[in-house]
Order: sequence, then C-alpha cells, then structure tokens
Amino acid sequence: MSSASSRPRARTAGLPAAVLAGLGLAGLLAGALAPLAPLFDLAAIAAPLALLAALAGALGLALTARRRPAAIVAILATLATAALPRLPGVGEVTACPPADRLTVAQFNVSLGNPDPAAVAAWLAGSGADVLLLQEADIGPGSVPARLAAAYPWQQRCHASGRCSTLVMLRAPPLARQPLAHGDPQNRRALSAAAATTPAGDFIAVHLSRPWPLGRQQAETALLAAALPANRRHLVIGGDFNAPGGKASLAGFARAHDLADASPTFPPGLAIPSWPAALPLLRLDHLLVGPGWQRLSARPGPALGSDHLPQLVTLCRQP
Repeated sequence: MSSASSRPRARTAGLPAAVLAGLGLAGLLAGALAPLAPLFDLAAIAAPLALLAALAGALGLALTARRRPAAIVAILATLATAALPRLPGVGEVTACPPADRLTVAQFNVSLGNPDPAAVAAWLAGSGADVLLLQEADIGPGSVPARLAAAYPWQQRCHASGRCSTLVMLRAPPLARQPLAHGDPQNRRALSAAAATTPAGDFIAVHLSRPWPLGRQQAETALLAAALPANRRHLVIGGDFNAPGGKASLAGFARAHDLADASPTFPPGLAIPSWPAALPLLRLDHLLVGPGWQRLSARPGPALGSDHLPQLVTLCRQP
C-alpha cells in the first residue's frame, strides 16, 4: 500500500478521536463560563464523563502518528482544567488531643429507607458527636426516633417539626434554629437546620436538584444570609446535589472561607457518595471553617439509601 493511500485512512482514523477529545474538553471548560449563566454550571455534573472522553480522545490521537501534536495539546488542556473552580480542601493533622476532637456523621438517609434500624445502629455505633441528616423520616420507628436516647437534642429545619433535614446532638446546645424556606421537604426551596454548641456552629442542609436553573444559587444565597458572623468553627454538612467542581458551590465555599473535609483518596481526590450502588459523584459535602482540620474521614456502608454516609473526625484549632 502506498503512503499516499494511507494518509486519508490515517486522517479518517484520527477524526473520531479528535471529536471525542474536543467534546470532552468543551464539557470540562464549560464550567469556566458558569458565572455567565447557570446553564454552564450544570457542566460540572458531567465532568467525570467529560474527563474520560477528553483523555480517551487524546490517547486515540496519540496512537495516530500525524495527530501526536494534537494529542499533546489535548492532554495539556485536560490537565489545565484542574485550575477551574472547585471546592478547596481542608488542612489535615495526624494527631489531635482528645479534648479537641469532634466527630460528625453526615448522611442523606433517604425518605422511606427500608431499613431504619440498620441506619440507626450504624450511626449510634459511629461515635459521632453530631449528626447532620437529610431525608430523615418522622414518627415512631424512624431513624431520629430510634436515636433519641443517644442524641436527645434534635433540631429539624422547620418550626413545625415536619421537616426531613435535621441536626442531632449528644450534648445540649447553646441555641437551635430552623432555617427552612418554603417547602421544608426540599423540592422547591432551601432545607436547613442549625445548632450552636460550645465547640462551634453546625448546619445540616439539603439543596434542591440543579434544575430549574438558578434554584441552587438562590438557596445558597439564603444559606449565606443565615450563616453566623464568626465562621471559624462553622460546620455545614449535607446533600448539596452538586459535585465539588460546580462553580456556584465552589464560589460559595470560597466566599465564606470554607473548605471541604469530606473523605478523599490520596492525594485529595474526592470519594464519590452517589449513587450508593456504584458511586460516581460526590453530591454530599462537609464544609468547615478555618478553625477545623481533618484528623480522619471515611465513607460509610450502603444502608438502604442512594447516598453513602460520611464519617469525619475534626480537630478544633483555637
């Protein structure tokens, strides 16, 4: 076969790889335009798939001799997306005095969870000082009811108590406050509850889904207005319905000096929390103020919810 006849085939072979790399990069870079419109903020949800597409396309280009310069460009551009907005990571410590340790369990229990006894048993055995729960049922046999003896101080997100987002504490708080706006079951508005303790301020939150566009941004604005003036020892945990690469969530964290203390793989890669059967995205986060560092963090087991729980031990700094 002549070299002349092989050139069209080489170009044809490289075309699908170039298209795949281009689509992947477009998806990754769309997040940079998030400040212009909420539509671009949605790109972060598909970021893992876009990253795989960009890398697969770059690999395909690299295997085609005439496309190797393009492959290098695609790889460099993909790596450059690491500079796009994302949640800042918390500082870590390897040792902490017991008196300064505080363990938080964060979990979207899922309304109608088929095994509330297993959920309650795991949470009770976790050793957590504070529970930040979402989609927790109400009434006899529910997870909060089963944990009432171990966590007697509970604050749900609505003054009526008919709300599925709540903070649960082992020790008595200094103050408690419902923060729900509109629909407390979190389908149309912010769902959140707060408690203040001697150790710090704790907020459980459940944001709406990313659509209609702009709803999450409106809810984080309401949440920002309810934050305490001193955020050094603030802890916000919940189902944000958004990955850490979502520009609006990253912007909220940076604007209020918060860092993500959720479980990570070394060297700081997010451990997904959803869906529990095959976790692909981290939609659940534990955001902390600068007065906390992370001592340990791990995901919990699948417990009848489509989310995995998170168990984080923090070290309180002066």
